[in-house]
Amino acid sequence: MLASTKATAGDHEARLITQEFRLEASDWRRPDFRAHAVVSSLAVHHLDGDRKQTLFRDLFGILAPGGVFVLADLVAPLRDVGIAVAARMWDEAVQARALALDGDLAAFERFQAEDWNYYAMKESDPVDKPSSLFDQLRWIEAAGFRDVDVHWMKAGHAIVSALRP
Repeated sequence: MLASTKATAGDHEARLITQEFRLEASDWRRPDFRAHAVVSSLAVHHLDGDRKQTLFRDLFGILAPGGVFVLADLVAPLRDVGIAVAARMWDEAVQARALALDGDLAAFERFQAEDWNYYAMKESDPVDKPSSLFDQLRWIEAAGFRDVDVHWMKAGHAIVSALRP
């Protein structure tokens, strides 16, 4: 994934820093530079609420003034009806993508067989710990970020951004 990210950076590759690290560790959160952007995709939901709050505070410290934090991740619906809607929408999205890419539903069938739909899982996975969108927005703002906003939400996934003043 790191190589793919660098390959797609094009003319901006020299400005891109990628590194492998454990999200829950804190050693990577004290770089010797200030970042202009931090982007996280489908990783933060592996942390519990307390660790998310610590991460958001640490990311605030990593960013230069005017820097942006973008979070794309799973969120936890608060009620059973929200969970059911997220499960159905995720299945529909994966079906549509399988048809668009492959012309058949084989990938969707594998998605179901491997129990990938968090919201429809037969047994909960202790690795996944999504928090509600509301809680995460509050925690991001409490970390010091401003202009916290939701840009997209579908099938239990959301994209959020925030700025460091």
